[in-house]
Amino acid sequence: MSHVCDSNILIYYLNSFLDTTAREVVDAAIEGGAVISVITRIETLGWQGHDTPSFQEAEDLIQLFEIEPLTNSIVNETIRIRQQHNLKLPDAIIAATAIHLDLPLMTRNVSDFAKITSLRCVNPFES
Repeated sequence: MSHVCDSNILIYYLNSFLDTTAREVVDAAIEGGAVISVITRIETLGWQGHDTPSFQEAEDLIQLFEIEPLTNSIVNETIRIRQQHNLKLPDAIIAATAIHLDLPLMTRNVSDFAKITSLRCVNPFES
């Protein structure tokens, strides 16, 4: 496993918003066994704007990742994060997943997670 990917990374990937360098970083993470939280799966596939082809493309992308389910350990870490930081629940779950797996979180929204000192973040746009 290489990274936990935030939902925004998958959305940028699907919408071709990654520049060449960022795309290479994400591709390398996928090849290295990147993980997504079950929340990222829900956020990516649950978007109401999907048509049949875009939904299939999103499903195909998600199949390239290991999907980490909610476990008691992740739930407890999410609770700790929510108690200590003003973070939206989906972001807290994604951060807790990365902490639980001891993997860096790949996200463009590094500033959203900056106060969580136990979390390492990677921005593929700055690689």
